Amino acid sequence: MSHTHTPVVLITGATSGIGFETALRLTHLGTAVIIHGPHELEVRRALTRLQHRGADVRRLDGAVADFTRLGEVAALAEHVHARYPRLDVLVNNAAIAAPAARYRTEDGNELTLQVNYLAHYLLTRLLRERLRAANGRVVSVSSAAHRTADIDWTDPQQLRAYRPQAAYAQSKLALTMFSRALAQREPQLTAISVDPGSTDTALLPLYGGAGQPAATGADPVLHLCSPRIRVRTGAYYAGLQIGVPNPLVHHDKALDRLWRLSTAMVGLDRALAASAA
Repeated sequence: MSHTHTPVVLITGATSGIGFETALRLTHLGTAVIIHGPHELEVRRALTRLQHRGADVRRLDGAVADFTRLGEVAALAEHVHARYPRLDVLVNNAAIAAPAARYRTEDGNELTLQVNYLAHYLLTRLLRERLRAANGRVVSVSSAAHRTADIDWTDPQQLRAYRPQAAYAQSKLALTMFSRALAQREPQLTAISVDPGSTDTALLPLYGGAGQPAATGADPVLHLCSPRIRVRTGAYYAGLQIGVPNPLVHHDKALDRLWRLSTAMVGLDRALAASAA
């Protein structure tokens, strides 16, 4: 980030939990924050709560996009393009717990894979030029659960055997792999993933037991967003320390296969053509 302008950060899933707490503290540091949520009412309420907790309204912007619809993800990217010449940080944070039964989105994808991963893949790719303009940073919020996952390349949509925990873990594995692949393909950017630890958010039932407060879970995310913090691009962080990811994260052929598969799943070529029109 340059110190000659107000840094701009987009946080997906910023209406509650880690995303909300990260947004609050960034605004207190003088950062302009785009608060993303899936529904207009949620975004409005989050903006009001942020203002009540001392956030400067002039540094807040709300953006609505339901990640179960990839068309709305593309519209979110257009919102950023229309208002901001550069984007310093993109925090890929939005996530859902996998439903008990497999659900297919209108785009044809398994719900958890689309919301937790494919939507972020598409959004990041569509915002590439704005991120490049700032030599920006992409921080993807992963989970230790990704280490237990695998990708069945013959059935990534889990049509044959759907299990909620496996679906969630796969989505976070894909996001962590994407972070490393992005770092390799976009050397002008910094791309990292981070496991913030078990946190008391809507995802806590996946882990069981007690979780740390959302404000504590936001600590490593906030830290890794800072341009003053040197990070290893492509790395997976467990909190503030470089962690050991799933072996697939370091498997270049798997990264390339996931990149190509994701491009096809989100119809990226069509989305890029539409944004250029």
